[in-house]
Amino acid sequence: MSETSIDAVVAVLRRDGSVAVPAGDLGDVDAWRRQVRRACRAAGLRIRTGVSDNGVVWVDHVDHVVTDAEQRATNRAVSNLLKGQPPVPFRQLVREEQRKVLTAVESAPAAPATQPSNTAAALPGEVDSIVIDYSSRQHAFKTDEEQRLHQWYAKVECLDDVGDPAYQVGYVLAYTVGFDHMTDPFMILDAETADLAHIGGIVFDLETGELDQELGERVEPFGDGLLIIDSVRLEPEWRGHGLGPLVVGMVIERLGEGRQLAALQAAPTERRNDAGEVVDKISEADRATAAGKLGALWSQLGFEFFKDEVWVLNLGMRTFGDRLAAIRRSFGLG
Repeated sequence: MSETSIDAVVAVLRRDGSVAVPAGDLGDVDAWRRQVRRACRAAGLRIRTGVSDNGVVWVDHVDHVVTDAEQRATNRAVSNLLKGQPPVPFRQLVREEQRKVLTAVESAPAAPATQPSNTAAALPGEVDSIVIDYSSRQHAFKTDEEQRLHQWYAKVECLDDVGDPAYQVGYVLAYTVGFDHMTDPFMILDAETADLAHIGGIVFDLETGELDQELGERVEPFGDGLLIIDSVRLEPEWRGHGLGPLVVGMVIERLGEGRQLAALQAAPTERRNDAGEVVDKISEADRATAAGKLGALWSQLGFEFFKDEVWVLNLGMRTFGDRLAAIRRSFGLG
């Protein structure tokens, strides 16, 4: 891409969903990426950005929907390139594929109704036998500020009658962030993963490195640091029973003690349509529906919506403790 102005980047992201620029064309790469983030946030675009090993700076529009016509057009463009055929404008290829679809549309019989899932089925093991083992990673070569970001892997298991692991229930990946001791917490999160960068870009002021002003007014000025719930996974046989809030609540209870707040992104890790089927791509409406359901799930612990799929939990209030106690009672644990 020859045009690297911020307005042009936003326009291309809206149209094509991604931008790739040689780092040598940008000068200050970090400054350019910050400008892109601010512009996209103002434009309502959720993005991820990074720098590849070969020196290419990339930006992806997270919610860009790739249609079947665009996918077929991409395949044709690659095939033409490999065959040495003259290049055809990508938009022209897309229009040609769209016309093929319009001329081939036929009515299809309605799909048979699916049976509702049996959420009352018995769990493989007893809930009161669930335990969480924690492990953390520390790098000797990282700076003092970088050491303030700790990764925690919480392995969730169910024990048998003699106390040995009988079932793998799932895991929670979390990070504790001592942002009070960081000059630029966003840049440290950005260097770790794109998902952490998204949360960091919402929670922190990119100019000052402090908590976003609006967020700072919503949480209590007590505690030290932030807990980020990065990802949560339950094995299929343990899903559909309301265990997610219990497991995540247990992790927050352990890792969030003494911290000011917790945050997570209520976004689906799998692409599923309204019928719950795993698909290659989902529409923006399906994604919004899934994100809304996840937000409602985590609100059981006291999480509140903040911005752009990011939900926050004020750990300086009694709300979390009361909510977790209620969830435990619902499983007969309290």
